[in-house]
Amino acid sequence: MIILKNLKIGKKILLLLSLAVVSIIAVGVTGFIYMNQLAQNSEDMYDHRLLPLQYIDQIKTNNRALDSYTLEYILNENSSVTKELLTSTQEKEAETRELIASFRDASNTQANQDLITQFEKLFDSYIVK
Repeated sequence: MIILKNLKIGKKILLLLSLAVVSIIAVGVTGFIYMNQLAQNSEDMYDHRLLPLQYIDQIKTNNRALDSYTLEYILNENSSVTKELLTSTQEKEAETRELIASFRDASNTQANQDLITQFEKLFDSYIVK
């Protein structure tokens, strides 16, 4: 404190201003570093948490559509509608297989990989060619 008493007012102001600039730079660098970490964590959460959930939801929707197509196919007697149902079934099956592949790529745990493998086997037995 004796050093500050001996300095002129202009030098004291310059010292305080320099200290403020260094503090602002430190806060800015810290904020920048943590914002980059936040962006990376958000991207990771989107890629490995949200997208797989969306894939699973769409797979469930496609399975319900396949169930309804099957029921309609059983109850229908019109051949033109039957052809449309077969086409729709093939489209939903292809879309579901793409979603399974996307889920497999996006999933990063062994448990999810095992579950999707089990589902794929069941799905193959469910789809009649």
